[in-house]
Amino acid sequence: MLTGVPQNDWTLALQAGTCLDFSPIGECGYAIRPYGMDDPFRGALGDSATLWMGKPAAEWFEKRDIALAMVGVDVRCDIQDTPLFPIVDEHVLEGAFVQWLCDDAPETSERWKTLWLESTRVSATDIARDINLERLYASRQERMRGAVLAMAANYRRSVFYRLDLEHAASMLAEADGGLDVLPALDASDPVVMRMHDCMLRSRVMRLSGDAIRAETQERKAFEVLRDAIVTPVMAASVVPRCAVVADQIVWGRSPARLDLGGGWTDTPPYCLERGGSVLNLAVDLNGQPPIQVFARVIESRELVIRSIDLGLSEHLTTYEEVAAYDTLSSGFAVARAAFALAGFDPRFNGGKYRTLAEQLAAFGGGVEVSMLAAIPKGSGLGTSSILAATLLGSLSDLADLGWDRIEISRRALALEQMLTSCGGWQDQVGGLFSGVKLIETRPGLDQTPLVRWAPSGFFSSAVVRDRVLLYYTGVTRLARNILADIVRGIFLNSRSRLATLDRIGHAAHFIYDAIQRDDIDAVAEGVRCSWQLNQQLDSGTNVPDVQAVMDTCGEDLSAAKLLGAGGGGYLFMIAASAESANRIRYKLEAEPPNDRARFVEMTISETGLQITRS
Repeated sequence: MLTGVPQNDWTLALQAGTCLDFSPIGECGYAIRPYGMDDPFRGALGDSATLWMGKPAAEWFEKRDIALAMVGVDVRCDIQDTPLFPIVDEHVLEGAFVQWLCDDAPETSERWKTLWLESTRVSATDIARDINLERLYASRQERMRGAVLAMAANYRRSVFYRLDLEHAASMLAEADGGLDVLPALDASDPVVMRMHDCMLRSRVMRLSGDAIRAETQERKAFEVLRDAIVTPVMAASVVPRCAVVADQIVWGRSPARLDLGGGWTDTPPYCLERGGSVLNLAVDLNGQPPIQVFARVIESRELVIRSIDLGLSEHLTTYEEVAAYDTLSSGFAVARAAFALAGFDPRFNGGKYRTLAEQLAAFGGGVEVSMLAAIPKGSGLGTSSILAATLLGSLSDLADLGWDRIEISRRALALEQMLTSCGGWQDQVGGLFSGVKLIETRPGLDQTPLVRWAPSGFFSSAVVRDRVLLYYTGVTRLARNILADIVRGIFLNSRSRLATLDRIGHAAHFIYDAIQRDDIDAVAEGVRCSWQLNQQLDSGTNVPDVQAVMDTCGEDLSAAKLLGAGGGGYLFMIAASAESANRIRYKLEAEPPNDRARFVEMTISETGLQITRS
């Protein structure tokens, strides 16, 4: 084991088990400390049981013709406190002397013997006291920078892109021509590596004061992610064909999802590298699935999008209008992207038609979709993603696309990336599949979910039902910028963020096991942990208005968690008892925090997505 070795051109031959440490002392000296891997470093120097370099310490002196009396210490002195290690100026330090110190059978050398005897020597205890920490850390930093640069240059055979790239970026920014050591990656390199590379370059540029180029590189990182997920969907082109009669309406409806643990682990690129684990519930609100879509064929050759809850509509007559989904500022971006994925876009239908009008003529008319989302925007129940999945499911039925729930979830994930929202898969899977479930994916671009159901009866039992509350706080907070910031940290392998995400995934498994054991108090513990971890990941999640609601509940509240990534909207609460739940309800109904706040009744959905025709 070699530590602290200064820059040199030496050739050393060391025996197995040899350790060699160079500790900076003063302004330019090094204490050279050879020892054996298994040396306990205790015992009297003259005792035959005291080891140095794996052998009785006295042998080292005998082999170099140094009498213990010449050392100038009492042979009864503990080896830890014996001045064995010479301090040599870094400018005159030679490899031959180091070899002489370490050899089991050293050559006879009066020169090295004299140097050892005449040098200032220190003990292991002295080194711990006298080491020059500024030199030590500066040396370590320099070596680390050199190692990082070497790994970067050899990235295909090194773990460079698995390092903490935030830290690596600071080193590259400080190095002359730091970015020049990064080889240009191409399409033959793994997708995840290219994402990391783009974000690393962006971070180095930002640290170097080049904000414009940094923004360009950051966008490129997200584009690589988007293309990795969307391109396979484009390759699996579909051609929609009318599958309903003229007066039929396709009715799609989905529950909302409540994530109790694991949310964020479903977000690319984390799930692509480590897989995701989420525990969520599909729930109807106030007795109804809150997300609904009505789709029908119309005579006019256009795509019509209507929002029942917003009272808005939009008419699309060209492929260019369909493709204008890549900004979330459009109120109908989700519907545009859903139409594209359903084949009403030449990139997704294999370029079969020249114009949208020509395609709709072949289809037999236009398509009208009417959407209803009976959940406030930014409320944390996964509304936009579940709406996207419900749209895709409804269009699949209308246009004879034959998609099952897995394919719908895959295309909904692609839709999230098309909208540049950085979203994951847990929302749509949570709404597509019924009940209480642990959803997992394996690392890789194929994020096909594995769903394991927990007993839905857990939340309908009297003991649990009387303690669980769902409260709309009236506070909304959109997740887009939060998502982008956290995804940026994942791209950079932020150690703290990755560690928190790992623990968030473990919380999902903890809650799933607690439900299996019918243990509501353990579920509460898991929800508390999940909420704390979400706050570690995004300190802005717990806004003051929401904390005030929880403070009002006081000790009656056993656990609570805001749902979703944004930190707004619905608050899932587990009361300490049924009586505590009644007190919480009374307090918040008597003095609501705002005129929108209210309790909402939830029931576990036993169906998930439903598609029927009139």
